[in-house]
Amino acid sequence: STKYYQSMNELGRRHFLKLTFLQKSKKYLVISIILLIDLLIIFHINSSILRSLEFT
Repeated sequence: STKYYQSMNELGRRHFLKLTFLQKSKKYLVISIILLIDLLIIFHINSSILRSLEFT
């Protein structure tokens, strides 16, 4: 029965590691998407500022 418990423990630990990895990767994905959106917004603002400067 101890072997059974050990194997269940191992499965649980692997599952937990998978879950934490998924959560971490999800977090990084969200962060990278936010950074990309920030960069796009900054680029857009900069280009519109440059355009308005050209018009003056």
